[in-house]
Amino acid sequence: MKSASRSEASTVTESDHEFLSNRRILVVEDDPFISMDLEEILTAAGVREVERAPSVDIALAALGKTRPDAVLLDLNLRGVRSIPVARVLKSSGIPFLLTSGYSRSQIDEPLLNDVPLVPKPVLPSKLLAALQELLAD
Repeated sequence: MKSASRSEASTVTESDHEFLSNRRILVVEDDPFISMDLEEILTAAGVREVERAPSVDIALAALGKTRPDAVLLDLNLRGVRSIPVARVLKSSGIPFLLTSGYSRSQIDEPLLNDVPLVPKPVLPSKLLAALQELLAD
């Protein structure tokens, strides 16, 4: 599943850039093309640092070293569910949202009931709006 086209990343508004500037975001995504697209959207929006983690183990290691401002979490990483990462995020109070090809009704995990969902393919405007709402709390 591919995220939105690179040209759509240029639709970042000035308020997006101001709100997200100096933020650190961890992208937990196994598809390298989607991960790169998400990184491009985020950096175009002014995010200072984007770290990518393609697996549960790498994501957990990254969270052990640093505390991101927010996390974009894919639910399925090469057939492995990312629930252990979600547990750490919840217990640490790190805000996160799901980026998934699954619909809300397909996500059968009570831990994730209140986690915002940005469906794939990811549209930059939807992602940035969800991040702003997530980080405004």
